Amino acid sequence: MEQILEASIDALAPRLIAIRRDLHRHPELGYREVRTAEVILAELKPLGLTLHSGVVETGIVGAIEGARPGPTVLLRADMDGLPIQEQNPQLDFASEIPNVMHACGHDAHTAILLGAVRILTRMRENIRGTIKFLFQPAEEEARQRSSDSQPVAAATQVIEAGVLDGVGAVLGLHLWPDLMTGQVGIRRGAAMAGGSWFRITINGRSVHAAQPHKGIDSITGVANLINLLQLVVTRNVDPGVPVLRNVGTIQGGYRRNVVADRVEMTGTVRALDQAILDRLLPARIERAIQGLCQAIDAEYTLDYYSEVPVLENCASFVEAVHARLATAMGQREAVIVDTVTMTGEDFAFYTQHVPGLFLYLGCSDPSTTERFPLHSARFNFDERAIAVGVRAMTLGALTLLDQVRAS
Repeated sequence: MEQILEASIDALAPRLIAIRRDLHRHPELGYREVRTAEVILAELKPLGLTLHSGVVETGIVGAIEGARPGPTVLLRADMDGLPIQEQNPQLDFASEIPNVMHACGHDAHTAILLGAVRILTRMRENIRGTIKFLFQPAEEEARQRSSDSQPVAAATQVIEAGVLDGVGAVLGLHLWPDLMTGQVGIRRGAAMAGGSWFRITINGRSVHAAQPHKGIDSITGVANLINLLQLVVTRNVDPGVPVLRNVGTIQGGYRRNVVADRVEMTGTVRALDQAILDRLLPARIERAIQGLCQAIDAEYTLDYYSEVPVLENCASFVEAVHARLATAMGQREAVIVDTVTMTGEDFAFYTQHVPGLFLYLGCSDPSTTERFPLHSARFNFDERAIAVGVRAMTLGALTLLDQVRAS
């Protein structure tokens, strides 16, 4: 079967690269992927599959029914671009949309899933079970709804729409510039970090800078709080456990000669341990703010919201898919990844509900040393990775069907 799969992918690769380039030229932000959805539907409709569009605004869900009954596995790709002005003038398919770019490879993910769906549709006579597929909008952007106290990830909205109903396993992948084209990486345990964000407001009292003793200086308070927040991480968490905090914005003050009465600070915390994110860090952060404000006689507000949970790979899926890919692609190409990544992914919401696996797809050309990271305005990748991704997703889907059926 691998030989037939290889020939089918090689024949399909030029079309998938053309689709990727078209999507790259016309990127769309989250919940606005209208043209992207039209391109996807145009590719899928000739296959005669059951399709549902308009899922969470622009998403598309479909299913490949195998010839024999069995479990259901969901394949997922994301569709949205980022609000970044592309800086790749050498590309004849660079973004034509001002300040919007596929800087995270979602154009490739979409093309890969389209290829996997086409290949698996041809193989349906040999499939025992159902393969659902999801083209998900807005992976990069949670949104605030009137009924919620905090922004809600698109993956959560997909789950609320019932897309996971009856699904026994989920599979996704992401371009990974740290790996070379031809390689597929799998990590045991946590594949992506969980993340939360915070907003801290320190409220003091403004006075003329010539009489600072009559006011309460919020800027000085925040300056000290930055150091306290670092101590929250370094003095409360085992140094062998990956945790980080970052302060991203500080806003406050009116004039150079006025003591600021209000300063707002926002940032993020990330960890590979969900308990640290949910319990330890918010409690310790608030204790640090309380102590500081008592010392300077200020008041505060703290907003602490979970963005994404830790993305945990199912242990049995890791071993089964790694073995399958190592046989099909070679031991050197199927890579067990040991390095830690603190990147977050809303695919993690799916793995909170059903067992899942998230793959890293190598996309750096081994012949060049110029590589730009994800979310860079210069990001681009070796398009030969698309065919590798189709192979990995197709074999991964078939392997997960076997795993779920055997469990």
